[in-house]
This record gives sequence, C-alpha cells and structure tokens, in this order.
Amino acid sequence: MTGTGLAVPGGDPAALRQLAAQLRTAAQRSGSLGSNTSDLTGAITSDAQWTGAASNSFSTFSGNLSQGASAAGAPLTRIADAASRTDKPRWSALGKIRPEGLPTGQGSTKKYSFSGRSRRSWADREVFLVSSHSGDELVEILLAGEDIPGEEGRAANDLLREVIRGYPAQNLSRLIHSDSDTAVANGAFVVSELGAQAAQIIDEVDFLLGHPLRDARFDALDAALTAASAEHGAILAKAVMLVDDPDQAVRWKALRFLANSTPDQLTAAAPYLEDRHVASLVTWLGSAGSDPASLPDIRSRLQDPDKATRMFAAAAAARVAATSRRGLEDAAGLDDPDISSFAADAIDMLDFRQQLRAEREQRRRDQG
Repeated sequence: MTGTGLAVPGGDPAALRQLAAQLRTAAQRSGSLGSNTSDLTGAITSDAQWTGAASNSFSTFSGNLSQGASAAGAPLTRIADAASRTDKPRWSALGKIRPEGLPTGQGSTKKYSFSGRSRRSWADREVFLVSSHSGDELVEILLAGEDIPGEEGRAANDLLREVIRGYPAQNLSRLIHSDSDTAVANGAFVVSELGAQAAQIIDEVDFLLGHPLRDARFDALDAALTAASAEHGAILAKAVMLVDDPDQAVRWKALRFLANSTPDQLTAAAPYLEDRHVASLVTWLGSAGSDPASLPDIRSRLQDPDKATRMFAAAAAARVAATSRRGLEDAAGLDDPDISSFAADAIDMLDFRQQLRAEREQRRRDQG
C-alpha cells in the first residue's frame, strides 16, 4: 500500500497478522489525531476570543479537519480485521479485500485505496462531500465493470455515500440482479454498509443470502444482522443456515452473525428452520447460550462430536466473552479450522477493544 509505510505481504499468516496489528495502530493514531486536533483548535478559538463570522468559519474548518482525521480509523480497523484472517477475506494485489480463492477481476466486497491521491479524494468526499458523479452515473459505471480512473474502489464507496444521502436504495437492484459478478459484488457491498437503512430493500438482502456468488452471501450477512427484525424470520433463518455454507469464508461470517444476533432475531428465525436440530440450537443460543452462567455447558458443547453443536457453542462463547473468555480460549484450541479461526479472531478483537478503552481512559486521566 503506497503512502502508508506498510508493505502488503504475500500469503504468510504471520506476516498478515503483523500487518493487521500495524493497521490497528494506525487506526488508533488517527482517532487520537482527530481528538487532539479538536482540542487544539478549540483552545485556539478560546484563547483568541474570536466571535462572529471569523470564529464560525474557523470552527467549521477545524471541525471538518478533526472529523476527517478521525474518520480514517473505522476503515483502517475493518481492513485490519480482514488482513488478520488468513483463511477468510484477505488482501488482493490492489489492496482490496476479497474472499480467498476468488479469481482476480471478479467482485470485491470491500475496497479501499491508500495512494496519496486517494487520501485526498477521501477527505474531499467525507469532509466536504464533493462528488463528481450522480448515483445513476455511478450505477452505470459499476454495471460496466469500470471504476473512477486512478482510484480503485471509489465508485462503490461513492455510491454508498449517495445512497446514505438520499439516492434511492431500490436502484441498487440493477447491480444486485446483474449478470456480472463484479456488479453483484459491488451492490452487495453497498447494501452491507447501509446498516438499518437496508431494511427498505430487505427483499434484496434475502436474494443476496441465496446468491451463488460467495461475495454476495458474505456481505448479505452484515445486512441481515443490521436490517432484519423479528418480522423477517424467514430471512433470518436463511442467514442462520449459512453456518453450513460450502464456503469457509461464508461460514466464518455466519458465525459472526450468530455471535451478534439479538435474542429476538434468533427467536424469530427458529420457526422457519426446516432442520429441527439447528432450530433447537438457535433456540438454545438465544436463551441459555447467551447467559454467562451457562459457560460450563458452552465449554462442554465445544467438545461435542456434532459439528453444528460445536459451531453454535463457539458463537455462544463469543456472546458471553465479555464476562469470561474461557469458552473462546477453548474454541481457539480446537482442531477445527472453522471454529478455531473464528475464536482466535474474536479474541484478537476483544484485546483490541480492551486496548482502546485503556487508552481512552488514560487520555481522560491525562486531560483531567
């Protein structure tokens, strides 16, 4: 990745995890930079005793500057998460994150470019909201399999911003139902980043969950988690069943879905599951499997000879990990790549969040 001082390694797992750690550090620093920028510019305004138009203009400028510095943290963290997963979506030569094994040139679900040119454009888009293309134009660009010249991934990210700002999400159906895998993947990416807004196109989320393209299923799980409510039991059940998907990356994402679903979502899914064994596991996960007092049962289930039982136990271990990590630690040691990789990543994320909390607390003490 040019302009960052970070070299993208090959497929070596240790090198990828080292890269992930470096990216997380960069994400933390960007957050600190945003906070420090806000504090400093606020002090300047106060000390100068500015009022009127000059004060308002400087406050607007400094607020945008602080926001832009802080905004880099979230995408850096998401990229770090993916870079740390050697059996799941990982880096391509262009700095994109895509499921392992997907032929180069096919759809990519997450795209960020870190050239100096792109950093400038990112600031233009995120701070000053400047766009050179309408939502319709961006859809046409992506349908043609093209992108903004010189800025890999910008068209998809620009389209996401346009939808958030009011461009009809229903128009994403042109990408989602395209014959082009690249267009479908870009459409799925935008849907996955909409959060609760994806509820307005929940039928498209349902379609993507059953799509033959792995990128589509992978990203649709994010949309199902954030947009599907208790009234969408059939869609939630389809998301649950991806825990048995033939693709390992999708199974990993389905475990994250199970680990983060609300009890109401799990309860709503159960009646729509034709596999009654899985239905019973979903019911357990939404009740006893979410209770830290059930940790002994969770740890016992992790040793069960039944694969589905172990998978749901791993999700339960993640759900109670804020109280105790013992279940996740057991899961990380299993001779089962689906479960051990999921648990190792969950532990890494817990460590990262704990580190962030400690640093925030230290900053508060230093400032107080």
